Amino acid sequence: MPTNLRKPLIYSDLTHKIIGALFSVFNNIGSGHKESFYQKGVSRELE
Repeated sequence: MPTNLRKPLIYSDLTHKIIGALFSVFNNIGSGHKESFYQKGVSRELE
């Protein structure tokens, strides 16, 4: 059975930037907050 079943990402650069923004917000804010708090942080990070 093949060990690598992942398909290549179509927009890999954009995907990595979005995931990086999500991790950045979480690392700065931490856990345990309301979803709206994270939404505002992600919105600001993506600007």
